[in-house]
Amino acid sequence: MKKADIILFSVFLLIGIIGITIYFITGKNAEYISVSVDGETIGVYSLNTDCEIPIRSGNGENVLLIQNSTARMILADCPNQDCVLHKEISQSNESIICLPHKVVVTVIKEPVEGDLDAVTY
Repeated sequence: MKKADIILFSVFLLIGIIGITIYFITGKNAEYISVSVDGETIGVYSLNTDCEIPIRSGNGENVLLIQNSTARMILADCPNQDCVLHKEISQSNESIICLPHKVVVTVIKEPVEGDLDAVTY
């Protein structure tokens, strides 16, 4: 290997390490789940409190489970079940979406002021 190859490899390795570090630092601080139906936020829940959240809309029903600082959809009465088959989420800006019911569940770092009257813990 030439000296230039070693330097190039070292630069790419350093960039990769910095990128992974930033990803884990920014993602681990997520503490809330925001639930919206048809574009309107209906609740913000702490990832630190285990609970089941029924989500009812004019299009159907879903049940979200928050457990061990992760969230996943455990029930949906839609035909395709994509949201139920989706992996659990826990990192900032990850989402589970149920298109037939127009439900979006997103991991956020903190509630947005003025978005809701109250935050459920």
